[in-house]
Amino acid sequence: MRRRTARLALATVLLLSACSADGDSEGGGGGGSSTTETSGGSDPSTTTTSEPDADPDQALVDAVDATLAIEAFRVESDAQLQVVAQRFRLTSSGYVDYDALVADIEIGVEGEDQDANIGLLADGTNLWVRAEGTTGVEIPDGKTWVQGEASLLEGSDSFAPEDLIGVVLALRAAEGSEAGDTEEIDGVETTHYTTTVDYQDAVEAAGDDAEAFQSALSLTSDDPVALDLEVWVGDDGVIRRFQLEVDAGEAPLGGTYEVELSGIGEELEAPEAPDAGDVVSGPEAEEILDQLISS
Repeated sequence: MRRRTARLALATVLLLSACSADGDSEGGGGGGSSTTETSGGSDPSTTTTSEPDADPDQALVDAVDATLAIEAFRVESDAQLQVVAQRFRLTSSGYVDYDALVADIEIGVEGEDQDANIGLLADGTNLWVRAEGTTGVEIPDGKTWVQGEASLLEGSDSFAPEDLIGVVLALRAAEGSEAGDTEEIDGVETTHYTTTVDYQDAVEAAGDDAEAFQSALSLTSDDPVALDLEVWVGDDGVIRRFQLEVDAGEAPLGGTYEVELSGIGEELEAPEAPDAGDVVSGPEAEEILDQLISS
């Protein structure tokens, strides 16, 4: 059975405040995201023309399940959203192995009144969390990291792949998708797909994972909001690159979201522990972690 790491409650709060959007008023409280640019996506690649055998819509639906089922991967994402005159940005970078409880993840949020960064390290036994900027959490002067047991990450099923890369759930609403060229990404041959889905249709198609999808991309508008999607799916059925653009018509709402995955299923090296002099541990750390990690 998959072990699922717990949600960083603080990071989730940041996502909710930064990335939810109301197309007819100010940004509300949804959760993480919009535009994205990933450095890995700009690497040179080889392109050829190939028509896959599978139905394009079904291939994308199947790719969602295959991608969310992987236990270990590296991720780079950059989400940007504009609501009226306000701009928000959410980034994530690092790697995670859900089975081994190994992770090195950074989540950043930039906005009108926010500039925060959350870091998580786990080596299978120990967990360290850093919260900097406008996080609402105070760590004692002279310290940066809070230490606990990595098993804390097993106490919840909400920091699963669905929460880290849940935006890909939009593909469950794929209809009229088109398959294009093949392209090598991270040493894997991928097929390029394009499709457009209605945001509300994507929420409904997410099914039991609708909450995770809305936490990844929460949009509110009286008018229909289209999501223009480009996806590169590997020959193993796993998504390697995902690009989304919000098309809200005349509504003052827009943005993009890009995710790049690599190192699929590889054994990931446990990160080094922070310097002991920079770490809070013991009862004081437990109290802080209670604020940061929810079950």
